[in-house]
Amino acid sequence: MRITFTSPSQKSRQLILDCPATATSDLLTERNSVLHLATGDVTIQSTWFSGACIIVSYWDIKKPSPISINCDCFCWILNFVIDGELAIQLSKKELALKAGRYHTFYSTLLNVDISSKCKSQMLSICLKKSFIEKLLGNNQLPAPFESNGDKHFTLITKGTYQNSSLSLLVNGLLNADQPVYIKRIFLEAKILELLSTQLLYLESRVDQTEIFSADDRARLQEAKMLIAQDLRSPCSLTELSRKTGLNDFKLKKGFKILFGNTVFGYLAELRMDAAYKLLQEGERVGIVAETVGYKNAHHFTAAFKKRFNVLPSQVLRLLLIMVNVACYV
Repeated sequence: MRITFTSPSQKSRQLILDCPATATSDLLTERNSVLHLATGDVTIQSTWFSGACIIVSYWDIKKPSPISINCDCFCWILNFVIDGELAIQLSKKELALKAGRYHTFYSTLLNVDISSKCKSQMLSICLKKSFIEKLLGNNQLPAPFESNGDKHFTLITKGTYQNSSLSLLVNGLLNADQPVYIKRIFLEAKILELLSTQLLYLESRVDQTEIFSADDRARLQEAKMLIAQDLRSPCSLTELSRKTGLNDFKLKKGFKILFGNTVFGYLAELRMDAAYKLLQEGERVGIVAETVGYKNAHHFTAAFKKRFNVLPSQVLRLLLIMVNVACYV
């Protein structure tokens, strides 16, 4: 397995992670690497053992710019954003991942672009096909995994891992400090737990979607559009039920199953994203808070700080700093 990090704008700046010879056995190998760019650094801690690579990456980039990541073989990837926000372009799909969210996919020809919008940290677990086949016992991936893929890329699942069993497993991987001969066993056990938890969730979600008809799913899509239409005065659950013709159970349960978020969780994401854009355009904090539906500016500030780890009043200043740095570079 060879994983390559390259800056499209500075192709001479490249970092290559080769699977060490010791990792072909069950021995554990740990490395620290840094990709130096004109706009900042990407620091990478990698841990290798047979069929697996665990990467903790720290993105300290002053100006958002993509980093291309390639792998020369089939890989099954689990990404967990620990802090900050990353935009990931996979094949024809784009995923915006914020702290506390994750996605899992596999690729026969990995070629992705990742850009960091602020200081960020991500845990990535890369598994070779031999690792997955050993677990599943054959060469055939289960049917649910083949349902939404194209030639090179299949998204398996995505969602929020905070305040769930996944969070404990992620913390265990990040804070493993056992002696080397124990650590490999510990890390592999945590990876197996992560995989089994995600696969069980996927199977459960596939089963649950069967209780919703095509008409139900169309109505849930309508509910999603209605939420986005008015962030200042959004529909209540009762109004959404009435407008879409869905009962309370199908609206709340179906929305969570199909979209991986609650109705109000989705509304909160839309509000914060809209607020960030308005603040970058120079709009005042009080006006932005009111525009996206907050009657209390203090409540808005607290929610914004929790989401982006920066105060609303600092957004424009940070943008101007990045622009000045880019001009200087």
